[in-house]
Amino acid sequence: MEQLNSSTKNVYLLVTDLHKSPRTPANRKNYPKEIKVVENKIDELINQYKSKGYSVNLIWLGDIFHRSYRSPDVSMSDKSDIALLCSKADKCYSVLGNHEETYEKDNPFWHLVKNIKSNKLTNIMSYRNWRPKGTMAFIDIVDRIEDGEVEFLFNHYSTDIIVPTPNKVSIGLFHKPIVFREILDDAKNNNRKMFELSEEEMVSEYNYTYLNDDNYLNGYQICYFGHNHLLYGNWNNNGVRYCYLGSLGRTNHIEVQNDFLERTIPAVIIENGKLEDICEHKITLPNREECVKEEVVIKNKVL
Repeated sequence: MEQLNSSTKNVYLLVTDLHKSPRTPANRKNYPKEIKVVENKIDELINQYKSKGYSVNLIWLGDIFHRSYRSPDVSMSDKSDIALLCSKADKCYSVLGNHEETYEKDNPFWHLVKNIKSNKLTNIMSYRNWRPKGTMAFIDIVDRIEDGEVEFLFNHYSTDIIVPTPNKVSIGLFHKPIVFREILDDAKNNNRKMFELSEEEMVSEYNYTYLNDDNYLNGYQICYFGHNHLLYGNWNNNGVRYCYLGSLGRTNHIEVQNDFLERTIPAVIIENGKLEDICEHKITLPNREECVKEEVVIKNKVL
């Protein structure tokens, strides 16, 4: 467990899936440029809070890089971009996402990690291929951060859900295929197509868990979810706030819709060990006309 100094002004910036990649798909115009918009916003927020006297903690929710890299030169360049953002913050952490696991080989992420401080993950590492490769710890991988009355619980992709501590303000950070049936139905009723596949296929092929109530997450006050690219928004149920952050990196052109450009980078503010505020910083991603080659999309549909 990471325990921070609760006598200071701390802010925790929560950054959902970035999916940074040097590759531009055939149906896109400039994917790295789209990601740069997000990186500039993160940099802006770090500077903003540091100028106000806060100690800035940057927390990634997983899938920082999209896939493995082929070019060492490009890999080092993209690693440097993330290392720079991490170095501007006072501390930097990450939930482990499925892309850090699946694309472990030639993934710059593992060169930003010196060692794993998560007991949950070290318990399963004996039968996993991934290992930290960094000589400097730009990113720490932990299970829990405690700051006075508040705790952040890191629910990594391949680990069991952490049980919150009684009498704490428990904030859950999730990179997991979890959806609540009521939330999904509400989102669909608002005319947003959330998933291309049926529920049966999502469960059998992608291990999604569809929940009918929130007993699954008893003890949490706030839950932030990454991984679910098209599920975005805040819902409240039985005193628990569920915040689905979508994905900042839109890896499929279906995610690039002009009525779905808003994303949120939450800033959890803790002063003297007490939860002071949560600011939801909005970011508008580039629109479809700037990003998508419609003629290629149409051609691929015909084929």
